[in-house]
Amino acid sequence: MKMCYLCGIIPPEGGEGELKKYHSDCSGRLGWHSPLPLMIPLFLFNKSFPRDRVDPQGLKACPPLVLKGPVSDKGNIILSLDQADAYSQDLIFREIHGKQIPPPEDENFLNWKGVLLCPADLPGAAPTHSAPIDRPKDLKCFSFRTWQLALYRLKYDRNRTWWQDLSLSLLWKVRKSS
Repeated sequence: MKMCYLCGIIPPEGGEGELKKYHSDCSGRLGWHSPLPLMIPLFLFNKSFPRDRVDPQGLKACPPLVLKGPVSDKGNIILSLDQADAYSQDLIFREIHGKQIPPPEDENFLNWKGVLLCPADLPGAAPTHSAPIDRPKDLKCFSFRTWQLALYRLKYDRNRTWWQDLSLSLLWKVRKSS
């Protein structure tokens, strides 16, 4: 098993109801299944670090969380993160007492910026991938003024597709104020 640490954005607690409902509807109606919770993966690290490395002022400078889609990104079906480049490590993290965040993980299979609705190679879901993406009436937009930055411990089997044997444990989260 490979272990790494996933830093991502999660919607605010209590405010994610419509997004959860949409996520569940995509699963039931279209057969899309995501191995990840409602989160936007940003960075993968090879070591954990404490939440005091998060810069509250940097978080405050980040834009609201806006998700649009569904769209296809490298075969993955996602709700795309608007202004994805605005969420940079330089803005979000800080050095504290001479300590920085660890270097990024070399093997990064998270090649999308948004909420994963269905991974690229999920068996059985492929025939429905293009259906709602091509119909404007099925496009959605979710917007959250505030959100949370979270760090997860992620374990997966390198010999299988990443999502086939995956476990996630939430280590910490920090709320972005408005």
